[in-house]
Amino acid sequence: MLKNNIRLYRWVNTEFKGAMTENYVLNEIVNLYEEIPFYWRSENIAEVDFIIQNNVDIVPIEVKSEKNDKSRSLAEYVKKYNPKFYKKISMSNVSPTNVPLYLIWQLKKYLSSE
Repeated sequence: MLKNNIRLYRWVNTEFKGAMTENYVLNEIVNLYEEIPFYWRSENIAEVDFIIQNNVDIVPIEVKSEKNDKSRSLAEYVKKYNPKFYKKISMSNVSPTNVPLYLIWQLKKYLSSE
């Protein structure tokens, strides 16, 4: 029984980790902004997970479930629209462009401090 539970946990963790992380961030964004965010998709395959409005600024947000620092979709959006602010939410530490998953509830603070 325990062996089956461990197998199930590993399967869920690998197959749905990204979707669960995006769902967590979506819930936090809705709680913070009291609006459902938009998303962006290019004509090709690039897709930015969330587009929010923070005061007068449009902010693209890419969500990563690991410490992955690469986001081609976000880079393509930034190149095309040149937004004043953009963020990546991941397991990496705080940086000018990253907010750690565990601090997503402080997103407004990180956007207002720029």
